[in-house]
Amino acid sequence: MTSNHRHPPAWLEQARNDPAAVFAGPEDVARNDALTTDEKVEVLRAWELDALELAEAETEGMQGSANGLLQRILATLTELTGGSGKGGPASG
Repeated sequence: MTSNHRHPPAWLEQARNDPAAVFAGPEDVARNDALTTDEKVEVLRAWELDALELAEAETEGMQGSANGLLQRILATLTELTGGSGKGGPASG
């Protein structure tokens, strides 16, 4: 008999803490077959917070490319969640 219990990838915690260290872009998160939809949404939400912080720093005169990244993150989240912006228990 096989177990339905799934072990998340070992690198998932790192991806939650620093998505850019694990993924080249938000689209790569969406394409990753090792993650459930909920895990993808968690990683993208973490990345969204990072991009928002970077965008705030840009408005204070620091250089970066947060706006383009933030738009890509939000578009990817919309694709994954069907526009709800949330990953629910039924997704994955």
